[in-house]
Amino acid sequence: MSSHGFALSDVLITILISVMLLPVVTACLWILPHLTAFDEGIQDEIALQQLRRILMLSYDLECQGDTLTFQYQGRDCQLVLRNNRMILQPGTQIFLNEIENMYFSQEQEAVYVYYQRESSLEKAALAYRAG
Repeated sequence: MSSHGFALSDVLITILISVMLLPVVTACLWILPHLTAFDEGIQDEIALQQLRRILMLSYDLECQGDTLTFQYQGRDCQLVLRNNRMILQPGTQIFLNEIENMYFSQEQEAVYVYYQRESSLEKAALAYRAG
């Protein structure tokens, strides 16, 4: 048997395997952009959970329309809307991005934030406030 026929059969098997794997590779490449898409809802939930942890350790929560004031680690802090972002001041810790409007409300014993992004109005519980 000549070595030319042996090399040709190896090349043909390699091409056959490559052609068989081509649909799998293209399906994976088609799904990839959907898996890496940014979901603002998930980002909002993570940010609101971090904010809830801060507010659990805070005192003297006061809702004043679009501002929430409170005492945290001995400092007077406030949550405000600046440049379409919910920001914790002093400093600039950003919790929500690209929101058009925001206000705080106390209902029963809970503090809620209402924020609008595009055409949807979202409501999220932030803290429990006794009294």
